[in-house]
Amino acid sequence: MQLTRRKRIGRGKKRSCSRKVAGRKRQPKTSVRRAMLVLLPALAPAVPAPGEPVALAAPTFGPASSELPNILMVLSDDHGHTDLGITGIDSAVDTPVLDKLAANGARFEYGYASAPQCVPSRAGLMSGRNQNTFGLYMNDADAGYGVSVLPPKQKVMTIAEHLKDSGHGYVTGMSGKWHLGGVEPHVVEHAGDRGFDEFSDGLVNQFRTNIDADGALLDKTLLVRNSSNRVDISADFAERFVARHSKDRFFYYWAPFGPHEPMLEDGDPYLAAFPKPHYSWYSGEENDRRHRALAMVKAIDTRLGGVLEALRQHSLEESTLILFASDNGAPLGLDFDAEKGRYSRLAGEAEAYQGSDNVPLRGAKGFLWEGGIRVPMFAYWKGTIPAGQVIREPVTTLDLTATIARAAGLDLNVLEGKSLLPRLVGDEAMVTRPHGALQYF
Repeated sequence: MQLTRRKRIGRGKKRSCSRKVAGRKRQPKTSVRRAMLVLLPALAPAVPAPGEPVALAAPTFGPASSELPNILMVLSDDHGHTDLGITGIDSAVDTPVLDKLAANGARFEYGYASAPQCVPSRAGLMSGRNQNTFGLYMNDADAGYGVSVLPPKQKVMTIAEHLKDSGHGYVTGMSGKWHLGGVEPHVVEHAGDRGFDEFSDGLVNQFRTNIDADGALLDKTLLVRNSSNRVDISADFAERFVARHSKDRFFYYWAPFGPHEPMLEDGDPYLAAFPKPHYSWYSGEENDRRHRALAMVKAIDTRLGGVLEALRQHSLEESTLILFASDNGAPLGLDFDAEKGRYSRLAGEAEAYQGSDNVPLRGAKGFLWEGGIRVPMFAYWKGTIPAGQVIREPVTTLDLTATIARAAGLDLNVLEGKSLLPRLVGDEAMVTRPHGALQYF
């Protein structure tokens, strides 16, 4: 196939180990599916903030503002509540970059994904809306346009589409796991079809992109085969995007495919470099899986450090809002092991234990208990968000979408989350909501 280069997106002028694990019998899938349809009013009451931070100079947001930031949204995959080092839950977790960003910004202690599975959670984040209302309530849901496919722009807009339509000069990019355009081999849409100017999406070994090796736009999607570490592949694309658009205003969505299975294989450099943990209450197989998951989380942490360094090299750290979350909690399903005659969390397939943990929370991916939806989450914006905040009011990934919109100078009534910027910059002492409580999960 002959691919034609198109002109690169214009470089417009920048406006200016010690814990316990409790196994629980897995619920039937039918009950899980019914539970996921329920719209919960709130999972926890608002907890007073520990202390009002010293507010920095609040930026001016709006179409005419020269202070609209670049925005980096990072969404990890099946990343359990335990696996952020700053929480202090498990000393084997090694995430120095994530920890430093969370410590120097605002960590959401009660941060919730809008769903306990990948597709609905990502649909919620990308749209800023309760995904149940437009039909993507679970992984294999069909909203009328194919399994796991977002409804068209006329019905559901992504945040990238909103930014492109705003006229505020945002160049948009994405790399990693998209998962909203169908399931292989029936993928019908890519991130480039939903508002992202430049993209590289895929899971393992093969990736689709509209950018060639020199950074030029292509007129058709290119299939690239690459068996390298998948986190490295998506992070390399992100770093090159930052370099290409250092003079532009940009929104970038990095969705590393990890620590979701498949786990790292023997020979992977991150696995080889990560010390093997030992939990006396784990079997040998459980310890091995834990090792592989922790190494994958370390890979994400390391490569986020690389993206951050790219921002610094171009003097963009202070003009970039960074948001981080996981799409849902870690899988921890119990299945009956016929050979051993007992239930085991290693007996299943995709929903079996894959090494990431939700300790001390109850539940796991696929469940509306806290282990399924309470995830690592923080915001960082050097010089704008005061450091050292631990926000204890419940927030969700729908709020992150609203925060992206507000930071980009948009006031979108269609969004169902609440912008967290007033709370983050110190203009509000609490996250306030029109109805006084969370409405949608």
